[in-house]
Amino acid sequence: RLNVNVMALDGDMILHGDPYNVLHSRAMAKHNMIITSDGSFSGAEVNNGFLYLHNCTPGGQVERVLREVILREMDVCRGGDAVFGANGSFWRPLDAAGITAGKHYIAFTGARDQKYYQDVLASAFCKRKVIQRMPYAAHKVLDAARFRQALAGDDVNQCSLFHDPPSRQALIDAAETGGSQPQPPWHELDLPLSRAGPGSVVPDRDGAALPG
Repeated sequence: RLNVNVMALDGDMILHGDPYNVLHSRAMAKHNMIITSDGSFSGAEVNNGFLYLHNCTPGGQVERVLREVILREMDVCRGGDAVFGANGSFWRPLDAAGITAGKHYIAFTGARDQKYYQDVLASAFCKRKVIQRMPYAAHKVLDAARFRQALAGDDVNQCSLFHDPPSRQALIDAAETGGSQPQPPWHELDLPLSRAGPGSVVPDRDGAALPG
């Protein structure tokens, strides 16, 4: 809305040159959200230690991704034991279905934003709500297949990949010949609408309405 491009850089990252030469190159300039990888060509494996937002549209997909990250963090930070503790509303339906069991208690002292970025981008890639990287609190999984299906879906590892990433051999061949490395095609973001109110309290991969 202010027509400003934003870069976020973790304190443990070092720039060895001017990043704008790359970020504003022809190959990169068409992308609105540039984020580092944690080692694979997957939206579920991003590392938000470096993030650059460029020419984003107000109310567009990038804004919706960031809004969803914040909503999920707020769910955890303000939900507390009533949601994620013993008999909390997040675990109650999973426990009742025999998918999980307690003891349930919040197992960390602060929100882990990278996990939210990974889950939200996986949601945008797979076009449904995905809760995979952030199970929020201590729990025991009784039925792993149903747990994965309820929170993420069986195909989450496949649908969160960038389209047709280069093979390992293609990358090796390019490095050995001095040629340019194949660029993984961009995966368009299509974040599903979130259910009104707290976005992560009840396992839900469908969504109904974008919170106002």
